[in-house]
Amino acid sequence: GLTRMGILHNLARLTAGAAPDHASGGVREWVRVEDIEIDPAAEGPRAGLLALRFSIRVSGQHAADATLWLDPASGLPVHREQVVSFPGGQMLVTESYEFSAERE
Repeated sequence: GLTRMGILHNLARLTAGAAPDHASGGVREWVRVEDIEIDPAAEGPRAGLLALRFSIRVSGQHAADATLWLDPASGLPVHREQVVSFPGGQMLVTESYEFSAERE
């Protein structure tokens, strides 16, 4: 669970008095990405990127909505914004990715 969902997810569970999620695996049955669609109107970190919107369900419950911007030339992710819903509120997660032109 720690490597699949990330440390922040499991730290949030621990602070709420719950055990870390699915430490033994089984993520394919536990986490689902749904409602994937291309959003040509999404404003991203820079022009010309392809925006994919999707929702995330964890244990059958809606947990987050996200947008992932891809570079159409390389097919690689450039930026992600995700709103995670908790019982006490929401958390905005933002990630930016950089790739070197050189590959080994």
